Amino acid sequence: MISSWIPFEEPAGGPTFYRFEEGTQYDLNVDNDGDAVADYTIAGSFKTRRAPRIVSPYNTGPINSLDDPNLNLKQNYTLQVIYKGNVEATVGPVATLYNNVGDPSTPSFLRQRHRYHGVQSSKRRNRPHFRGPDR
Repeated sequence: MISSWIPFEEPAGGPTFYRFEEGTQYDLNVDNDGDAVADYTIAGSFKTRRAPRIVSPYNTGPINSLDDPNLNLKQNYTLQVIYKGNVEATVGPVATLYNNVGDPSTPSFLRQRHRYHGVQSSKRRNRPHFRGPDR
């Protein structure tokens, strides 16, 4: 399963670009056998960190990596794979990829995006695992 949520994102959408809400659990329900009951649930929760010295701007200079000091708002996520009510796998916190807010602010976005793989399936059957950014 591959997914991406970036609503209305463009450089003119700032300075408060979209992010996932803290205190909310995002569930993706997957029905594998057609009975309209979730067999798998992928549950995600998010934490936001703001640079202590900055209140408003998303960045204070070009962003070239997930840990760039110019990125003033960072989010991490934790995911769980739940199979028929039992937690099968948990990973996190993993850094989310920063917003592509235009070449002056995010000149390396396309390079970072291709290095970021998110969740991948395992070679072992029924053993999902997660993979975050390559380091």
